[in-house]
Amino acid sequence: MRICGLLERGKKALNKFFTMLKTELKLSFRGMDMVIFALCMPVVVALILGVIYGAKTAAPEVKYTFLEQSFGALSAIAICAGSVMGLPLLISDYRQKKILKRYKVTPAGPAFLLAVWVTIYAVYSLLSLGLVFGVFIHIFWMQVQRIGRDFPAHVSSGDVFDVQHRTYGGRCCA
Repeated sequence: MRICGLLERGKKALNKFFTMLKTELKLSFRGMDMVIFALCMPVVVALILGVIYGAKTAAPEVKYTFLEQSFGALSAIAICAGSVMGLPLLISDYRQKKILKRYKVTPAGPAFLLAVWVTIYAVYSLLSLGLVFGVFIHIFWMQVQRIGRDFPAHVSSGDVFDVQHRTYGGRCCA
């Protein structure tokens, strides 16, 4: 009997979580600041770098291109612009408007609201990372090549992915 009661409470909590997530996600898209800075800005930077550098190598003696070199940095920008930058701004905004104080007297609580927003920022980060990866793969013809266990020992065990860029006569090709 106790297990059924726990399952019912868990179901209600998840239902409340997803309802609040849907509502707060709509509010977030309505604000447009996270859409611009977390989703559009990394894609625009990737497009600008791709147009400027294209298939040029990062240095004369290396085999990888400047775009391959900058993929990690653009991924970090995509993640940081969404979650690392957005959550402290949200908390300070909610404290200024005294929204967190009002949530202390509701059944949801401020921690529940912040958990919803952490989930929203995780979704923004994953979407942004996927968009940057999609731009590199589909527009600038980057190819992800799988490297097996013969990779150097200082890398953790498992499979590692390597991004490569194919060019033929200075022109990008798939």
